[in-house]
Amino acid sequence: MSLGKLKSFIEIVEDIQQKDAEGFVTVTKTSLKRVRAYKEVQNRVSSADLTLFRFRTIPTLKITTMHGILCEGELYRIINVSNLGIYLEVLAKKEDKDGESSATNT
Repeated sequence: MSLGKLKSFIEIVEDIQQKDAEGFVTVTKTSLKRVRAYKEVQNRVSSADLTLFRFRTIPTLKITTMHGILCEGELYRIINVSNLGIYLEVLAKKEDKDGESSATNT
């Protein structure tokens, strides 16, 4: 995959839970890395709209389903991560503003 196909800028984010002085838990999203990626929308009959991201492997960061992807102001929750050698292939589902995964019933 050439650099010309890696047109989208994405941020790998992680949810950090912190307790405030009164004991309430607040969740903040912390950016771990910003990289260029190839973005492809997957429309499958068996599942909701999924998005496929391909980007170069980050040696200092292990990406898991506990992370998220921020792309063009939209938050995606990672469902699956595949290691393709020098590239990672990540399948993710877009989340709504309230933090729940969006699903379309057909």
